[in-house]
Amino acid sequence: MSYIFISYSHKDKEYAHRLEKALKRRDFEVWLDDRIDYGTQWPKKIQEKLDGCKALILVMTARSYDSDWVQSELSRAKRKRKNIFPLLLEGEEPWLSVEATQYVDVRGGKLPQTAFYDTLAKVVPRKNIGASEQIEVKLKSEAATPTKLVKNQPASFRNPFELDAEYILIPGGRYKYHGKTETEVPNIYFAKYPVTNKRYRRFISYLEGKEDDLSEILALKMFRERMFEFAATINGFPKYLGTTSVAWADRLRSNYDDEKRFRSDDQSAVGVSWFTAQTYCRWLSLLDAASKGTPFDESGNKYRLPTELEWEWAALGGKRKYPWGDKEPNDKLANYNKNIGATTAVGQYPEGATPEGLMDMAGNVWEWMENRYEGYESKARSLRGGSWYRAEYEMHCSWGIGNNPNSLDAFSGFRVVHSQS
Repeated sequence: MSYIFISYSHKDKEYAHRLEKALKRRDFEVWLDDRIDYGTQWPKKIQEKLDGCKALILVMTARSYDSDWVQSELSRAKRKRKNIFPLLLEGEEPWLSVEATQYVDVRGGKLPQTAFYDTLAKVVPRKNIGASEQIEVKLKSEAATPTKLVKNQPASFRNPFELDAEYILIPGGRYKYHGKTETEVPNIYFAKYPVTNKRYRRFISYLEGKEDDLSEILALKMFRERMFEFAATINGFPKYLGTTSVAWADRLRSNYDDEKRFRSDDQSAVGVSWFTAQTYCRWLSLLDAASKGTPFDESGNKYRLPTELEWEWAALGGKRKYPWGDKEPNDKLANYNKNIGATTAVGQYPEGATPEGLMDMAGNVWEWMENRYEGYESKARSLRGGSWYRAEYEMHCSWGIGNNPNSLDAFSGFRVVHSQS
């Protein structure tokens, strides 16, 4: 395993932990000496970890300069020819002992910019894209034609901003949309589950100013400004959000957050509108951009709702009738037709998963789509997948309905995708 050793004074541990989180968000493995188990011999363990690391990040302050531990770690790292990355957190200039090594100025408590992590990645492979994890995915559907082989992309990744929600790679291909028009779909990552109450509540908590770790990455004021800008591009969105962001936490909270049948942490969040789902996705996109030091105007719709085309492709794979295959629905495959009387926790029907591992694509909750609904009032947005309340025929992969984008019912939730467009 390749990892990074952070050398720092324990009086600077707050910054060291922030740095650790930033590195882990970018899929680096990190080791800090305050993680040593009780009873372990400290010098022996530190020596072992220092000798095994691929790189050492040195946090430079007056306190770390006066630390015998830090000076010893630096000396050993240089003797062992480790790659050293100095960060100047305090002081007028770098230490004489690393004068010949290019340093990064992080004074004022700043985290390094994207270029630092890119340089670091040349020395320390990121855990999700190591050579052993680079894959080639082949489509399972004989009726689908791959547009290209999927190389050097992980089969899945986890999003730290959503409590490590898993996203699964759905390889692109060509198929007949609605069984009629042959269409090409690009490679895309789908969230394994619809957004749960637990993950959605974290978003609401952020809006209430209670998530310091997230606010440190994306200031609430900045999010509000960018959200107003984004909403202005969509008809009806500004009116839905209102003229002030003060009431957003209450305005965007699940309409069924306090109702016993629907409030479990692992149940799909319902009572959320299309506008609300868009706000959540935009929040993820901006968080992702801010964490990587990418300009906000380049964040685009990296996290967004799927289009019907993408959703249908992920659900049917080119030829399936239902996400699990052609077998008609039963109570072991999905939650539908009021057989439970409410939503269930996500993942309760593993036999109903797609071959790639997407869960709850049929039944449980309707899922909001990015696009408008054809053949209905112009402002309606599409939904796919059926719900716990509706009949089995609505779980067919090619079936869809439309609803007003500000609808807050107990049958609709949403699933997020990650793409480059």
